Amino acid sequence: MKRSSLLITLLLGMLFLPGALKAQSSFSLGDILNNKTLNGIAEAVTGTSSASAIDLTGTWKYKGSACALESDNIVKKAGASIATSTLEKKLDTKFASVGIKKGACSFTFSNDSSFVTKVGKKSYSGTYSYNKSNGTLVLTYLQLMNLNAAVKTSGNNVSLLFDANKFVKLVTYLSKTSSKTSIKTLAALLNSYEGAKVGFKLEK
Repeated sequence: MKRSSLLITLLLGMLFLPGALKAQSSFSLGDILNNKTLNGIAEAVTGTSSASAIDLTGTWKYKGSACALESDNIVKKAGASIATSTLEKKLDTKFASVGIKKGACSFTFSNDSSFVTKVGKKSYSGTYSYNKSNGTLVLTYLQLMNLNAAVKTSGNNVSLLFDANKFVKLVTYLSKTSSKTSIKTLAALLNSYEGAKVGFKLEK
């Protein structure tokens, strides 16, 4: 009797299964590949998301280099995630050669729109403007042009990402005591990654 009941249950399940599958298949390819979904996949691939709700005030300590390789399609994004990891490892070494390393670098953002960057025993002050709605940050050092950065989050970390050419100028400014050879080596590395955004991975 129990065996018969089990067989009936299995048969009923098989009858209803095609209907369930048909209902699920009603989604079009356009629904699956809309911009929102692609953005979500891209964030899953790169491990980052925009930081519209993050509060930057306070002291953020340097954890390591950060980079993002921009691409127009999801296939290239998947490849870029591998290249990103490789580039970050190289950047960690290059940053350390100019004094930017864990335990020796930090950013402190105050409520009055001022900030201080510390590299070793040196401090560099300026003002900043942060747009929470789109996660963009503008840093203005006292002796340097404005620098635009994209603010991204990944877990408890915040990454400040700059255009590669502008970032070289920033590192040059923050590493005045470093050799020109170290800066040139860093610039050459970044030039080999077209379309890269690079910067700092920070944690509180």
